[in-house]
Amino acid sequence: MATWAYLCRICGDSEPATAYVSAATVAEMPASCRIVQVRIEGQWRCAIVDRDRRYAIDRMLLREVCVADTGDCPDCAALLAPDAVDARSDAGESPTATSTVHAAAVETERERLVVVLVTEALIDSPGEADMAIDRLSPHFAGATVILLAQREDGTPRYHGDPGACERIARYDLERLPWKVYRLS
Repeated sequence: MATWAYLCRICGDSEPATAYVSAATVAEMPASCRIVQVRIEGQWRCAIVDRDRRYAIDRMLLREVCVADTGDCPDCAALLAPDAVDARSDAGESPTATSTVHAAAVETERERLVVVLVTEALIDSPGEADMAIDRLSPHFAGATVILLAQREDGTPRYHGDPGACERIARYDLERLPWKVYRLS
């Protein structure tokens, strides 16, 4: 049976380099928590959790996870320091604050649509969401930009042109051609 999970990047050069942890468990952690400890083969390993995208995976692949902080792993802290992505996400700022976005481009009979993954905090602030669309639109020449966030249960939430949101809602999210787009 599939469950929602987040991907963690394990610190250091050892195997495995990544692990999946329960999205529900991570949701109980403070929103600012990016550094975690993941149990692998009986040992707790430092990792950075990526809360930007959830994956539907088999429960057997989930690892135990607990909160850690920058004092637990200077290497992870150093990786996050120049990034500062979690501070922007918590503030609900636009995804253009980073250099990449996860998005899917779809051609319908009427128009080109680009669905961009964002946090629920951004969708909860319609003014900020509109500004994010305005900042993203030039990067996707002529396409209609729609913002997408997913609730904990996987239910999608869209923001953008109502007609375009209605059209894209007919698509299976798992089958959209997701990829990482670099913003210039």
